[in-house]
Amino acid sequence: MAETWLGLPEFGDNAIIGNNAPRPYTYQEWKAAVLRLYPGADASACYNLGDLEQLVNQTFNSGLATLGRFSDYYRDFQRIARWLLANGKLYRNEEHRLFQQGIPMLLWSKIVCRLKITLPDHHPEDPYEVDQVFEGAKWVLKGTDTSTTKTSNGTSGIHTSPPPTPSHAPKQETLELATTTAIVSALERLEALLTNGNTQPRQ
Repeated sequence: MAETWLGLPEFGDNAIIGNNAPRPYTYQEWKAAVLRLYPGADASACYNLGDLEQLVNQTFNSGLATLGRFSDYYRDFQRIARWLLANGKLYRNEEHRLFQQGIPMLLWSKIVCRLKITLPDHHPEDPYEVDQVFEGAKWVLKGTDTSTTKTSNGTSGIHTSPPPTPSHAPKQETLELATTTAIVSALERLEALLTNGNTQPRQ
């Protein structure tokens, strides 16, 4: 896989030659070329930031009184956020802050109290990571109902707005998500290696 990616014209010191002055390809152009090798791996047409914000607002208004309900929120949020992160439509800090905004204030204050104990060195100006918040919520909500409200397509009762899909979409969506996750994970590892070796395409 890496050999194929590194063999793309967009990688390395190759230059674009056109009407304008020649210039090297950027990292984003190379990444886009990699994603074009895998139809369905580009998440740009699947979700947008509005879908995530809608989920956050609906969750805040409906409440998170049980661990099962919180687990639904966590999974639905991750499902959309992963697509947005993979496609460069969401930043990590933005992801963390949005997840927290969906949690009612009373519950959030209890979670923060727990996280201050488990993460005493956490900087107060930095948002907690999604998984850290989920761990705190599991402790706060322990003993509550753990049943979820999953529907037949594997999502919770929180209504988001994914694009229309045919009847076989659940399996297709799972496959595409796994493909995208694997590709993005590999790209991130490769990017880290290239950064350390200082041989990656120019950012």
